[in-house]
Amino acid sequence: MSASIGSKEIYRTLLDEINSGKYKPLGRFPSESLLVRRFKVSRGTVRSAKKKLEEAGLICASRGSGTSVLQPGDNRKSIGVLVSGCRNTEVFRRIGKAICAMARDSGLDVVYEDASSLDAEKSVPRAIDFAKRLVAMKVAGVVMQPLEFIPGAAEKNMELLSMFDRAGIPVVLLDCDVVPSPGRSAYDKVGIDNLAAGRLVGAHLAECGAKCVLCCANPNFPESVRDRFDGVGMACPCVIELEAAPDDTRKLRRLLEEHPEVDAVVCQNDVYAIVLMASLRKLKRRIPDDIMVAGFDGLNFSKVSSPTLTTIAQPVDDIAEAAFDRIAMRIAGRAPAPAEISLPSPLVVQKSTVKRH
Repeated sequence: MSASIGSKEIYRTLLDEINSGKYKPLGRFPSESLLVRRFKVSRGTVRSAKKKLEEAGLICASRGSGTSVLQPGDNRKSIGVLVSGCRNTEVFRRIGKAICAMARDSGLDVVYEDASSLDAEKSVPRAIDFAKRLVAMKVAGVVMQPLEFIPGAAEKNMELLSMFDRAGIPVVLLDCDVVPSPGRSAYDKVGIDNLAAGRLVGAHLAECGAKCVLCCANPNFPESVRDRFDGVGMACPCVIELEAAPDDTRKLRRLLEEHPEVDAVVCQNDVYAIVLMASLRKLKRRIPDDIMVAGFDGLNFSKVSSPTLTTIAQPVDDIAEAAFDRIAMRIAGRAPAPAEISLPSPLVVQKSTVKRH
C-alpha cells in the first residue's frame, strides 16, 4: 500500500470491508495502531478516516473498550441530509444544518454530508459514497440537494435517487427538481419559486430603466438557475446569457464589447455576483452607474459588499422547516402525492441597482 494514501482512500477501503461483512456486528474493529501499520500512514490520517466511519454510524469508539462495529439493522430513527452546492453559496449549508437541528430536537439521529468540492466533479463520488452509507444504515428518510454545475448532473442525480428508491427510503429535494421545468419528478421539492423570483428581479431592473440584462452563471447550471433566468426574461425586453466563471474577465470583456447595450447583470447567486463585481471594476465599469448588478440568496455579505448587493432573500429557516416537516410526513407514511413547496422570497433592494434619471 502506497505511503501517500490519504484518509479518504482509507475510509473507502474500510467502508467496503464493513459493508462486505469482513467485520462482524458488535465485534472489535482494528485499533489505530494496527491501521497505522497496515496503511503505512500517520495516526492523524487514520483518525480522520475513523471519524467519518463514526459519523456514518458504522463504528463506535469507547474509552477502555476500543472500537466496535455497530449492529446493522433497521435504523428508522435516523435521517440523512446531503448538500452539494456549498462551494457556490452558503445557503445550502445553513439549510442543511437547520434541518439537522430540527431532527435532533425531534429525537432523530442525523447523518450529514457536505459533498461540495472546489472541483465540482469530485462531488459525485462523495455523494455516491454517502448514499451507500445511508442505504447500509437503512435510514428512515433523506433530504437531498441535487448535484449541480457538473456535466451529466441529471444522470448522476437519478443514480443517487435510484439507490434510495430501491432501498425504499423516501427523499425530499431541496432547491430544484431533477427534471427540466415545468416537468415534475416523483419527489417532494422544497425551495423558493425561482421563476417568480427571477421575474421579480427582472421587473425591478426594468423599473430602474435597464434596457438589456446579462444573465451570468457557471457552466452546467441547474434547473433552479434556468428558472431564475427565464423569470428575468419575462420582465425584461432584452436578455443575454453568459456561461462563464465570474472572474473570467476575458469572456466578460468580449461579451460587453459585442453587446455595449448591456446595462444590468443578474447572477446565479450572491457569491457569483460579488466576484463578478470585482471583474467589472477591472474592466473600468462603474456599479451601478454603468452596469447594475443583482444576485440571489440574500447572504449576509451582500449587505457589506461594495456596493451593497440587490438580491433575492432565501427564507433559510422556513425552507429547512418545510423540508423537515415533509420528510417526517413521508417517514410516517402520511404524505399525499409529491408536492412542490415554494416559499416567499422577497427582493432586497440595495445600492448595486439604482433608478436611471
